[in-house]
Amino acid sequence: MVLLLGSFFSCKTLEDIDLAQEQPLVRLTRGACFGRCPIYECTVYNSGIVTFEGQRNTPKLGLWIKRLPDAQMAKLKNQLAETNLWQYESFFRSRIADAPLIKIEQFEDGASKMVAGKENRPEPVLLLQDMLEQIAEGNPDTWTVRKPFDYNLPKGAKPGEIYVQLAPNIYVRNWIQGYARQGLRVAESLEDRSNYFLLQFDPTIAFPSEMERFFAYDDAVIY
Repeated sequence: MVLLLGSFFSCKTLEDIDLAQEQPLVRLTRGACFGRCPIYECTVYNSGIVTFEGQRNTPKLGLWIKRLPDAQMAKLKNQLAETNLWQYESFFRSRIADAPLIKIEQFEDGASKMVAGKENRPEPVLLLQDMLEQIAEGNPDTWTVRKPFDYNLPKGAKPGEIYVQLAPNIYVRNWIQGYARQGLRVAESLEDRSNYFLLQFDPTIAFPSEMERFFAYDDAVIY
């Protein structure tokens, strides 16, 4: 009976796993910077389950999940033991504003220890960060979407597309260069309407609501 129950739970699909019942082992949180730093939270659980919650500048927006191979899980546990976060102070100050704040939190026997900072943390902490980032930012094909990112759009709307009508004296190929950071490009020119285009952008960098605000204050945009 014990073997049968063990087999049942080990064969659970990723969609069926109740994350509230999982015990976290370590969590990596990456904050924002002035550029396009990926912003996310990655949690590794004692069972080998890993979740990734992407917030911006990552192709994995929303909540994703996967199962870590046993060998990789063992390697991570060894690195945690060697790093021993409990010996370090909780926060390392930095004078570099344009760098993401990195938080690593370890969980053990109902207690937790977080070490946060930017560039000037101890080498063992940086090695642990590198290992966690490899897990979080590795092959996207190994991940399964658990909860899609909510762009708060009407049903059927595509998050990376927007229709725009420009002023008559605006040449679209020149104008879109001002939105290169957002990956703006012309998808289609609608010939039946003057200077009216279907545009595409990268929604992992700029959300649809942000693009609408940009264009609302752009004198070159009529609609």
